[in-house]
Amino acid sequence: MALPKLVKYKTIDEYHKHFIREYCNPSKNITTFDGITVVFFPNQFKHAFYESSGKGKRNKGKFSTIRARRIDWIKYALKNPNASLYVGYDKKKKIYGKRRRVCLKNNNYVVVIQFKDHRKADFITHFPPDTQYTLASIKKSPAWK
Repeated sequence: MALPKLVKYKTIDEYHKHFIREYCNPSKNITTFDGITVVFFPNQFKHAFYESSGKGKRNKGKFSTIRARRIDWIKYALKNPNASLYVGYDKKKKIYGKRRRVCLKNNNYVVVIQFKDHRKADFITHFPPDTQYTLASIKKSPAWK
């Protein structure tokens, strides 16, 4: 399974339309390699394709071309049986929980999903780990079984 090419558009609107067309269309449901149907919603675009404008800030006010150009990597990572899977971390409760699953592909790309039930999940976000600390934090999480 070859890594998809980076997508290069001139405007944010073009990336948004691509996201809606490729991911939010129910006729194009994404199913993971292990049979989980992942549902995408148009309002997730801002969370998934924007980042905070400064270290430590929680407001996602800056469009991320790094994330946007990897838009087709979401599908690739979810469908790839060679990705590393980890139990997600709940920041509010400060515990690992089986409700979220983190998919790490090639140590350089992350997709997070949240389970609605044992065969259906919602897409939460995607990103390339921006620091070694982020990557190490993911890798120290319990393996998904």
